[in-house]
Amino acid sequence: MIVLLPNHYSHFLNKLNTLLPLIFFAVSVYGQQYHFSNFSLQEGLPQSQVFAICENHLGYIWTGTNGGGLSSFDGIEFITYTTKDGLPSNYILSLAEDLSGKLWIGTKNGLAFYDGKEFRAQNVFDKKIAVTCITEDSKRHIWLGTSHGIFKKSINGFSAFTSKSFPDKGIAVNFIE
Repeated sequence: MIVLLPNHYSHFLNKLNTLLPLIFFAVSVYGQQYHFSNFSLQEGLPQSQVFAICENHLGYIWTGTNGGGLSSFDGIEFITYTTKDGLPSNYILSLAEDLSGKLWIGTKNGLAFYDGKEFRAQNVFDKKIAVTCITEDSKRHIWLGTSHGIFKKSINGFSAFTSKSFPDKGIAVNFIE
């Protein structure tokens, strides 16, 4: 069945067929433009190797560096925190903010958190252990990937999950990244 349209409809469809590809092309070209800002030692970053980055609920960008400590950036300036401020190490490997607004900091020598006022080292481990990744689950448990397995923080403290915990059906190795 062939449907014949009045002349003004076919004229409209011809224009639409011509304009649609131009609109899609214009949107796709515009959508591929990115703007990046580079921050280095000259702008106040304490060390050029950044291992971790996190934006908190206030919009501050936190960066963990390879030996330079932890920096917060408010969009204007960097403020740097080190072991002198209570961090276990100046080698920051991981960062995460929990739902209560605490910034969790994984370092080469253990774990700390920042509550907006001060840094508090957490005595989770018997020895100095690298905390390589941090996340919070839907039940508000903090999970740590470390050089000695996985740890979960709950109300009762930290629980360890290592290759020895589940020899037949669990973690194959203890180093978690």
